[in-house]
Amino acid sequence: MILTTIFTNIDSFDARLLFWIHEHLHSDTGNAILPYFRKAKFWIPLYAVLLAFFIKWWKWKAWIPTLFLAASIGLSDLISVHLFKNNILRLRPCHTYESDPRLDLLIPCGGQYGFVSSHASNHMAMAVFLMCLFAGTSPKLRWIWFFWAFMIGFSQVYVGVHYPLDVFCGFILGGVIGFIMSRINSRYFPEFFSFRT
Repeated sequence: MILTTIFTNIDSFDARLLFWIHEHLHSDTGNAILPYFRKAKFWIPLYAVLLAFFIKWWKWKAWIPTLFLAASIGLSDLISVHLFKNNILRLRPCHTYESDPRLDLLIPCGGQYGFVSSHASNHMAMAVFLMCLFAGTSPKLRWIWFFWAFMIGFSQVYVGVHYPLDVFCGFILGGVIGFIMSRINSRYFPEFFSFRT
């Protein structure tokens, strides 16, 4: 009974926070830009530049950190979908509140379940892995990756397809996976985590 009350209160707060974001933070500029943040094709130039730097630094060995990075994203995606979404079965807000005027849905709703956000999890896994990988290169600039992942996660709430808690828990899941994969990479291939210019 107590747990049911706690989860009900959390769910209620999550919905109120979602509606607050839609009622107070939506703007014409945000509505035009943020939907693109969640599109994979939008970030292709960034990924191409990242791969170019990998090749510049490590030549033919660039496939090693690339493989660990891809494994971080793939593992995050599998766990977020098969362990969480397919078992917890929490409906996306765009399904629960599709007729509620407080929800300003900017894109098609997509899949039925939303906990946890795979977008948030996958991109935070990538961000944390890269933060660890670039720690010896530019400790300050590496935080840009965290901000990048945060904005992609926030855009999921902004467009109306996820609750804030979906995204927050996705960040935690992805962050843990990205960190673990970076530790495995650094243990067996420490040369990739040394200082570079």
